[in-house]
Amino acid sequence: MLRQTKFRMSDKANKADKGFVNIFELIIVVVALFSAYTFFFPAFSYKSNWNNALLVVQARDTILAMERTGKLYDYSFDANARNSFLGKVFPASNVLTWSKTTGAPKPTVQIACFCTNEQVTALSHWLDDIRINGRSVNFVISQTSLTNINPSDALLVWGYQDLSPPAIRAELEDYLKEGNGVVEVMDFATGTGIDNTQNDIFGINEYTGWGTDTISFAEPTDAEIITYQPYKFFYHLPIPLKATTPESNLGTCTKSNNTGTFAIRGNSYNFWICDGTKAYFDTNGNGVADTGPLVPGSTFTIEGFTFHLKYIDSATGIRVSFDPSTGYRFADFIKATDVKAVSSTVKSNEKALVFRENPSDVQKASGVVLNDYAAGRTAWVANFTRDGMASVGDDHHLLLASLLLWASNKETKGILLENLNVGFKTSYVNVNATDVYEVYTFDLGLGYPY
Repeated sequence: MLRQTKFRMSDKANKADKGFVNIFELIIVVVALFSAYTFFFPAFSYKSNWNNALLVVQARDTILAMERTGKLYDYSFDANARNSFLGKVFPASNVLTWSKTTGAPKPTVQIACFCTNEQVTALSHWLDDIRINGRSVNFVISQTSLTNINPSDALLVWGYQDLSPPAIRAELEDYLKEGNGVVEVMDFATGTGIDNTQNDIFGINEYTGWGTDTISFAEPTDAEIITYQPYKFFYHLPIPLKATTPESNLGTCTKSNNTGTFAIRGNSYNFWICDGTKAYFDTNGNGVADTGPLVPGSTFTIEGFTFHLKYIDSATGIRVSFDPSTGYRFADFIKATDVKAVSSTVKSNEKALVFRENPSDVQKASGVVLNDYAAGRTAWVANFTRDGMASVGDDHHLLLASLLLWASNKETKGILLENLNVGFKTSYVNVNATDVYEVYTFDLGLGYPY
């Protein structure tokens, strides 16, 4: 019995040893498989992108806060007000901010002028105190050459100049490729050719015949037509009129009374600002205040054309806009002795903003022709100053301002942040139609320095 028992115990031990070996081998196999799995299928690691996502959300919320409080338009063009607001949104923060606008005239429009000292002085006066939808647009004017155009938003070439030399043409083309505009106020004498530069860049050529002496202002049928924006500026931009001469003939005024002139179609019409709150107009040119008192929002009529008294800024200044419902016709500044008639190279005449009527021809002798070239815009204008600066009225001041605003580069230059490591830009399309219908894009960028 003892042997039998001992034999049986030894047999169990052998079996246990074999089981231990099998388990050990299994462990080795599992370890080998695990090692092989990690080799062929390496582990994935995930890194949170929350900080970047937060920047995008913050930019959207910041723009919406500007818009919902009615301040987006102001902040878009007023850097001081915008920076003050952003400083409150991100106080003592490591968030970097930048912004820019595209599609609307800049707060400061740089004009490079190929012109005389007298013309610079006149232009500075004509473009002074321009406001679009309540915001000031400051025109900074500098004289320039045509072979090395000053950095600017628009170039004004005033008076006849041969633009065909290769160096000048190449400079104009490079300037336009940057999104800038060129406006030329220029007559072509009968002995002067209209060269390929004028054909190509400004889209004009010589025209045979003048048509009638009826001057028309093109009325665009939709916003895609090239004349739409300058037309919109001309009819809706309130032109500033100054009244700086004291006048005591209006007995209804109790505090102050100043007079100035509103010059259109070669004629001047007096107006009076009474107590800084209302205005009177001489609408028939006899020197008597026959229309008024008018408050902002009122209309008046001169020579059959309707005008709006948009604002009374002070006792010395008002703003008036032209009403498109009655249209407007300039006194003829297109036809002149020994001057060639000019028309658009486009046969349909759709690029002519101002022209003389010609019932027998689709093309017409034009006073203003617009064109797109490269990334920029160009405008040719018959020289409305040929009879001297004193003959230039407020209607021509407004016309030239409208063309310069239309042609000017409308993309503000973003600030390059040297210490920016990562950043995101959020864009918002905004509209303001207080006076002029403006559609523009506001970009707000947020980023981290590290």
